[in-house]
Amino acid sequence: LRAGYFRRDGGDGRLLLVAHHLAVDGVSWRVLLEELQQGDAAAVRGAAPLPAPGWSGWSAWVQALAQHAGSVDSSAELELWRDQLAHAEPGPAVGERESGELTLELERRLDAELTRGLLQHGQRAYRLGLQELLLTALARVLGRDRAGVLVDVEGHGRVELERELDLSGTVGGFTTHYPRWLQASGECGAALVRVKEQLRAVPQ
Repeated sequence: LRAGYFRRDGGDGRLLLVAHHLAVDGVSWRVLLEELQQGDAAAVRGAAPLPAPGWSGWSAWVQALAQHAGSVDSSAELELWRDQLAHAEPGPAVGERESGELTLELERRLDAELTRGLLQHGQRAYRLGLQELLLTALARVLGRDRAGVLVDVEGHGRVELERELDLSGTVGGFTTHYPRWLQASGECGAALVRVKEQLRAVPQ
């Protein structure tokens, strides 16, 4: 972590905070900025910053994760992950040039009305999360001419393995990645349900 304060002639100063993603994930930035704002407000009032709540430490979560991994029979899960990767098709990736560079860029903008329908009606009708809706759309586009598409799914990683652990204000790197073979062919409603089931079948 590095911090730098820049004074501007005739203007306000600027505070720059830079941290490696291994130490700070997206949720951590929110926690850090909230505490920084609270400390700044206290300093303006001439008061001492309030002590931080008793969040669980990142190291406590790491220890709990190691214990959990040792207590779970992962042999059954191994076949599931092998099955996911077995569907990966050989050959060039979508949009790959002869040089080997991935160059495909797809952009689609949704207006306010369509976004509202996606967030409200789409999720409610099929009891889906936003991630499941978006991954269904992605799988239908990229897997249109194939049996499916292998995607790398990223999660926030803040899984509370024990009730005693409170990670809501913990700073650290929690991000998770896992492969998922998604099939979203056929009628749109059926594809949504199929992708939802495929994603919710992920163990742990």
